[in-house]
Amino acid sequence: MKKLSIHGTAMALGIAEATGILVLGLFNSMFGWGDGLVELTQKVYTGFAPTVEGVVVGMIWGFAIGFVTGALIAVVYNHFSER
Repeated sequence: MKKLSIHGTAMALGIAEATGILVLGLFNSMFGWGDGLVELTQKVYTGFAPTVEGVVVGMIWGFAIGFVTGALIAVVYNHFSER
């Protein structure tokens, strides 16, 4: 069984999470969509808001959390795929 690239998986999840935060912030500020999700995200990602500065802060948080989560997923997968 092949192993997952820890760095590749971490980068992919970090970029995906940051992109999701960007889309959420843009859609909320432009169309007013996702107010409930924005409120929830603001509780988790300190500094996130549907503004330019808030979206940048949220994307940094999203990338960091996605990166760590991706690395953990790859490590756990690689550990159990060896058995």
